[in-house]
Amino acid sequence: MDFGPCFLYRQGAEPNEAVLRLTNEDSHDIGFNALFENKPYLEIDSSPTNLAPGESEEIRITFMPRELKEYREDVQFEINGLYRVTVELRGSGHDCDVALNNAANFNFNFGSVKVGTVVDRRVKVKNNSP
Repeated sequence: MDFGPCFLYRQGAEPNEAVLRLTNEDSHDIGFNALFENKPYLEIDSSPTNLAPGESEEIRITFMPRELKEYREDVQFEINGLYRVTVELRGSGHDCDVALNNAANFNFNFGSVKVGTVVDRRVKVKNNSP
C-alpha cells in the first residue's frame, strides 16, 4: 500500500488514511492478528479478530509523516497462529510548497481604503508540492 507523497503532519491537520480489507476466502473460520506496534508516524487500528468464511474486516491505517523522508514499513499479519502475511506500507513526507504564479505580484497597491471597507484582489498561486 503506497500513500505516495504526503504533507508533513502538523497537530490538528487531517492525517492520511487508508483502509486495508482482509477477507476470509477459506471454508473454515480464521483468526488474524496484526503484529505491529504503532509508531508516531504510522498507526494500525486492528485487534485480534476471527472471521467466518466469506466475512471481511476493514483495518484503518493512518500515515502521519513527521520528517522530510521516505517511509517504508512491513506489517505482518499472523493467520491462525501458524503463518504470516506481510503487507508493505510506503509513503514520503513533503513540505507544502505554494508560491505566487507571477513573482511581480508580490506587492499589491490597495490605494486609499476607508476603515471598515472591504477591498478584494485576485492572486494566482502555483502549487509546486510533489
